[in-house]
Amino acid sequence: MPIKVHKPTTPGRRKSSVNAFRELTKAKPEKKLTKSKKRISGRNNKGRITVRHRGGGAKRRYRLIDFKRQDLEVPAKVKSIEYDPNRSGWIALVAYENLHIYQSKLASLIESFENLLDFMFKAFELILPESVFKNFRFGSSANNILDWEWAKGECFAFKGMTQMGIIDRYRCGVMYRIECWLKALGINYSIDPRIDKCIMHATGTCAGEIRIFTDK
Repeated sequence: MPIKVHKPTTPGRRKSSVNAFRELTKAKPEKKLTKSKKRISGRNNKGRITVRHRGGGAKRRYRLIDFKRQDLEVPAKVKSIEYDPNRSGWIALVAYENLHIYQSKLASLIESFENLLDFMFKAFELILPESVFKNFRFGSSANNILDWEWAKGECFAFKGMTQMGIIDRYRCGVMYRIECWLKALGINYSIDPRIDKCIMHATGTCAGEIRIFTDK
């Protein structure tokens, strides 16, 4: 690790040294693998300063790191070594050779709309307890359209978030999982109504449809 030693131009600079950053091969991060990061500036959940002298500084973006590294024994190439302001070590941008193959295999799992519907039912049975699943209706009223409806006031997330007092800023976790499944399978879709926050809290009911755009 190259070290840069400063010239003693001031008493504070005398005998000081910093990292030279010569190992880095890329100045800017991969934009697709970053997301915005909000600073709390020493404030608690009520907005009051509880730790002094925090705040300011350069704006940072959070780098998404693959900590699990599940692609074992797959050929990969390190494209660059990058700086990460959120941790003490460098990070590497790795390109796996099987990425496009993996995405095509996921898309090929769904051969028809009936196959997608069966996949959704099995997935819901895994993530939702039987006591919760009986209050959740999920099916299809027409080709390429998925319908969902919660019994009025029976959504487990709605009850829990209401008791915690954060229902006004809660986003539906069940629908978020459905969107993640569809994106991972490479399926184009649209949701009506669009869910940004809990619609049961806003309208008193939670129901809608997911339109699937596919040639199969």
